[in-house]
Amino acid sequence: EIINAASRGVKVRILVDYITNYGKLDTLLAMQKAVNTTRGGSIEFRLYGRPTPNIIKDAIYMTTPCSEANRAPGKEVACTAEKKPIADKMQAAKGMDAYNYNTGYSGIFLSGFYAKSPAASNLALVAGGKFDPSTLNSGSDGKPMSEEDKKGLIDLLKLYKEVKIEGKILSAIKLQAAMLFYGDEVKGVINLIDKVFPAGQDSYDVSAGKEDMRGKDWDHITDFIHHKLLLADNNELLIGGRNIENSYHMDKNPSGKYVFMDTDIHMSLSEKSGVKVQATFNDLWNFKVMVATTDEILRHAPNDTQVELDKCAKAAKDAATCFASVSVQLTTQKGLDASRRTRELDALSILNDRANEFDKNLRKNPGSSPSFVVDRDAKISYIENIPFTLGNKTKRNYGAKLNSEEDSGKYIHKLWMKGMLDTCKTKEKKNVYLHQAYYLPPSNLMQVLSAMTKTMKEGSSNYNADYKDLDCSNVTIKVVTNSVATTDLSVINIFSRHQMHSLLKAIEIAKSKKAASLEYYEYKPQAGTTKSLHTKVSLMGDVAIIGSANADIRSYMMDTNNGVLIQNAKSFVASYGEFMESLISNSSVTQRMDVEWRDYKKYDSNNQAALKAETEYLVDEMARVAKASGKSWPTASRVETMKLTLLSAMSDVRNKSDTSAQNITIIDDSLRKQLEKTSTSSRPNSGLGRFYRKLKQSEGELEDFDQMYKTL
Repeated sequence: EIINAASRGVKVRILVDYITNYGKLDTLLAMQKAVNTTRGGSIEFRLYGRPTPNIIKDAIYMTTPCSEANRAPGKEVACTAEKKPIADKMQAAKGMDAYNYNTGYSGIFLSGFYAKSPAASNLALVAGGKFDPSTLNSGSDGKPMSEEDKKGLIDLLKLYKEVKIEGKILSAIKLQAAMLFYGDEVKGVINLIDKVFPAGQDSYDVSAGKEDMRGKDWDHITDFIHHKLLLADNNELLIGGRNIENSYHMDKNPSGKYVFMDTDIHMSLSEKSGVKVQATFNDLWNFKVMVATTDEILRHAPNDTQVELDKCAKAAKDAATCFASVSVQLTTQKGLDASRRTRELDALSILNDRANEFDKNLRKNPGSSPSFVVDRDAKISYIENIPFTLGNKTKRNYGAKLNSEEDSGKYIHKLWMKGMLDTCKTKEKKNVYLHQAYYLPPSNLMQVLSAMTKTMKEGSSNYNADYKDLDCSNVTIKVVTNSVATTDLSVINIFSRHQMHSLLKAIEIAKSKKAASLEYYEYKPQAGTTKSLHTKVSLMGDVAIIGSANADIRSYMMDTNNGVLIQNAKSFVASYGEFMESLISNSSVTQRMDVEWRDYKKYDSNNQAALKAETEYLVDEMARVAKASGKSWPTASRVETMKLTLLSAMSDVRNKSDTSAQNITIIDDSLRKQLEKTSTSSRPNSGLGRFYRKLKQSEGELEDFDQMYKTL
C-alpha cells in the first residue's frame, strides 16, 4: 500500500528505530526504489538511534590491532594505551562527518552489531583487530581452550551483549547469578572483554570539565523511537499504541504468538492543527544527531558484507570459506552493485509474499472491537516525550530527572502527574484508570501514587508542600494490566508485583483517611486465544491520555512517545469508564490481585529485612503451589539459591528506582558469599568449562522460577 501510494504521487516519510530495523535495510532500500516516480511521489526512510561518534570510535578501537607484542596475554593495559590514541586519530572528522566515519572494518563491525550477525562482527574483530580467539586462556595456565571452554566463552559474551547492549533484564539476572558464583574463575574472559572491547575506558576526552558522553551513549544505545503516528495530508491523524506488525492487526496469529489488543484514536484535523502536528514530526525527522538517512547508513555501516556472510553461513559453509568468497565478491563495484540488486529483488519478493498472505488469511475483521466517540466540543492536545526540549531542538537529552520532566523533554509525564493529582482537588468521586500493557511505574509516577495514597513521609527528599494537604479520599485508582500468562514481557510482572506489594502494605500501615484507594487487576488468559494487552490509556477523572507511553521505566528514562490529552469530553470519559468497569467486573476476563496481596504479613516497605521476607515468601508460595499441582520442584539448595538471586536483583532495582531497569549490576558482597556457600559441585581445572556448566544450571533454575511463577 505504501509503494502504491507513492506511485500515485504521495510523498511518504517513515521514521523507525535503527536498532530494530537495521536488519531490514535491504527491504527499506528496495521499497524506496520500487516507486514509479513519474507522478512525483517517493518513499523516504530514516532510522532513529544511529551510532554516535563515540560508538563509531569504539568500533574503530575494536577493529584496530595492537602491535604483536601487546596482543600477548597480560598485555591488556599496554594494548589499550596503544589503541586508544589510534582510534582518536583515525576519527578526526568534524560535524556530521564524524557520524558517518567508516574505516572499513569499523563499518562491518557496526553492521554485524546492529543486524545481530556474529559472522560480520567476528570478521571485523579477527581480520581488522587481529584478535585470535585460539590464544585465549581461561586462567593463567596458558592451556588451549576445550570445546566446553569455548561454549562458556560464547555464552558469557552473549549474555554480556544482551545485558549491556540489548537491555534484556532476564539476561542481566542470568549474568548476575553466574558471576556471583564464578566471577573469580572467568578472569581470562573479562581480560578479553577489556582488551578487545573498550569496556574499561571512561571517556575518550578526559580533560577537565568534560562530561562523559561516551558512557551515556552506551547506556542509552537502545533508546527507541516509540512514537506511533500516521498523518495523511495534514488532515487524517491516527495515534495510539499500535505498531506496523502483523500481530497488531489480526484476530488470530497462526504462529501461536501473541495477538495484541490495542487502542488508537482517529481524528480529522483542521489545516492549522495538521500543520502543527507535521511540524513536530519534522523536528524528529531532522534531529540529525540521532536520525540517519538510508544513504548515511550505507556510509557508516553498510550491510553488504554482513548480508552476504550470513547467506553464505546458511549454506553451511565454514567461516574461513565465507570470508574468502565474500571478500572476492564485494571487491569490485560491479560485484557490489550486483549483490545489492539481487538482495533488493529478493526483499521485494518476500515483502509481496507476506502482503498476500496477510491479505488472504490474516487481516483482522473490521468492526469486531469496541469503539468510542469523543465529544464534539472536547479539547484535544497533541503531546510528546522527545529527546530534546522545545527550547533547544538540536541537543540530545539523556534520561530524565525527577520533578524536572519539562527540562528532560518528558511532557507526557508532566501532564500525567498533574492529571492524577488534579483528581484530588474536588469533593466529587473520581476514578483514575490506568489501562496499561506494561506497568512498572518509574520514580515520578511512584511519587504521585505515594502522594495520593498518603504513604510518602513528610521528611522524604521528594516530598513537597503540594502533598501536605492533599485530600484524595474521594479518588479510587484502578490499575488494569497484563498477567504473567498474557504478557510478552513476564519479568516486568515480577518487578511490578514487588513494587505494588510494597505500596499496598505501606497504605495499610499509613491508614490515612485522606488516602486514595488502590485496586490492581490483571488480565486472565482466554481459552483458545493468545491475546495480550498493548493499550496505553489513562483516565484521570474527566481527563484522558491516549498514546504510546507505558507506565514503565523505559517510557520515562529512554524512549520517545506521543499521544493526545483529551479534556472537556464527559461523554467519552463516561463511556470508556463504563468499558473499564465491564472489564474489571467480569471475573472471566480479569482478576483482582490487591486483595490477595494484602493478606501478606505486615512490614515496613523500606526495610531490607522485609524485602527478604517478601522474596522468600514469593518463592516458598510458588513451591507450595507447584507441589500441589504435581509439578516437579528443584532441590532445597536450589530453592535457596533462587531466593538469593532474586533478592539480589530486586535490591538493586529498588536502590536504582529512578534509573533505567537495564542497569542491573552485581551488588552486596554478603550475597555473593551466601551464593558461593550454596554450591556443592566439584571444581574442575577449567574455569570456563565450569562456568559453562554452572551457567546452564542457573538457567535451569531461572526456567524453574519462570514456570513456577506462571503456575502461581
